[in-house]
Amino acid sequence: MLPLTVLSTKFNLAKLTLLVLASFLTLSLASADGHRSWGRSLMARRWKKPTIASVASTVPELSILLEAVAKCKPLLDAVQHPKTTVTLFAPTNTAFANALTALGISKEDLLADTQTLCNILDYHIVPAASKSDLSTAMFQWHANVTLADVMVNQAKVVTADIKIGSNSIVHIIDAVLLPPEVPTIYSTVMASPDLSILAQAVDAVPAIKAALSDPWLEVTVVAPTNKAFLALLTALDLTAEELLGNTELLTTVLLYHVSPVIFRSTDASTKPLHVDTLQDNKGFDGTFTVILDGSKVKVNDATVIVADIEVGPTSIVHTIDAVLVPEAVPTIAEVVSGVPTLSILLEAVKNSPAILKAATDPTTHVTVLAPTNEACAAKLAELGISAAELLADENLLTKILSYHIIPLAFAAKLAELGISTAELLADKKLLTKILSYHIIPGIVTAEDITSGQTGKKWLNTLLRGAKVEARVKGDNVVFDGVATVVSADVKLGNSIAHVIDTVLDPSTNKKKNGKGMTVSMAMPWGYSMQFCGWPGSIDFMMLAVIRIVIEILGRQFWYSKLG
Repeated sequence: MLPLTVLSTKFNLAKLTLLVLASFLTLSLASADGHRSWGRSLMARRWKKPTIASVASTVPELSILLEAVAKCKPLLDAVQHPKTTVTLFAPTNTAFANALTALGISKEDLLADTQTLCNILDYHIVPAASKSDLSTAMFQWHANVTLADVMVNQAKVVTADIKIGSNSIVHIIDAVLLPPEVPTIYSTVMASPDLSILAQAVDAVPAIKAALSDPWLEVTVVAPTNKAFLALLTALDLTAEELLGNTELLTTVLLYHVSPVIFRSTDASTKPLHVDTLQDNKGFDGTFTVILDGSKVKVNDATVIVADIEVGPTSIVHTIDAVLVPEAVPTIAEVVSGVPTLSILLEAVKNSPAILKAATDPTTHVTVLAPTNEACAAKLAELGISAAELLADENLLTKILSYHIIPLAFAAKLAELGISTAELLADKKLLTKILSYHIIPGIVTAEDITSGQTGKKWLNTLLRGAKVEARVKGDNVVFDGVATVVSADVKLGNSIAHVIDTVLDPSTNKKKNGKGMTVSMAMPWGYSMQFCGWPGSIDFMMLAVIRIVIEILGRQFWYSKLG
């Protein structure tokens, strides 16, 4: 039996532990609802520091400037943040009125044209806090604004060095600073009489017009002349109106003349240079060839007339004497039809709807093992059936044909992972993980996926806890947003297969569950606990309390043993 003093000590420690735990629990419950409002109160006090916006709002003569800034969200966020470090040249209301009169527009018109408005406002900001002794400043538009005798270009500083907190400076000026016009590809084309048809074509596709109107666009454009367009219209037997009215064709042709690669005439050589374009219609070739032919630079069959026209700070334009027309990418069926020794294969493809769809789609990206007529005859003899009997058995036919199709997806995935086929096959864990992610328990047909009304479905896979996303995109079924079904519902005994053009990677598609962030923390004696939350949550306090209590109880246990 333990001595009375030990029992008393043990009882008192236990009581103390329970009191501590109860106190912390009470504190936790009481503060659970209050800690968020306390945090908001703290943040509110923090954000009461002066900002450019709060100071400017106290100056009535800057009210139009504040209206303008409210239309440009990135700029609005900057002037409302107390830690923003900039110098702002702030035009007065009178300055804005004079600018509107000079431009011949109303205030409403300017505020509605947010792109022009934001460009003008950006020109009034230097990304540093500078006082009125600043000599020069480089602005977004690569233009110098000089300060001499407290003048900014043609504007006079009427109130200088208004300090905003410890970071920013504001100078009030009596005129709006208008940035110099930076040439764009669109403005360059519009200014050239010999490119007027190209200008009309660009006007007919607003998305392309908007892109080519960006002064910071970094592309190379090969620009066909009017004579080149007229020759194309004659060759296609079209009128200009018919071409301009066919937006899909026009978009394909125009984007084929725009390359994200900057190349000058000096880059051309007798070795062909294959240049990518922005033409993304996969039914057509998306590259053109640049080559030096004697003293002439050729782009496909077109000759460069005027080379290396620099536009803005980053783009290049070359005028050419012919319109480039991208070549259609031949389909598998078209290629096979041109080979007499593959006529039986072609007939087989025509009798399998699933394979025929893939074979006639120019975007299909696979390797085909194409058996000759002689090989097909030998297989029929081996099976003991006639060609007519095989063609009538759609399931068997599709199964055999599918076995001759090798998606290029695995080669692409191996290149992405930086490993060889042998290395993948040797890594059983990785291989099992990838393959398990490609297997869906049960039968899920393409119709099961396309019949859904939600736009997408999450399907369980054999990889524990991993789901693959299936959705309809246009006429195709797509898994995880990247893998398009090339051939659907291929029957494999009691199972089916969907041939896809990309290897699915479970690591790139983690389905989110719940709103909290799961965090693991080690507990005494090897236990671990998972909970949701982040610093500021009461969970951290509770975890600390529980740990303290467990340690106290543990010590009591050892005291009792020692006692």
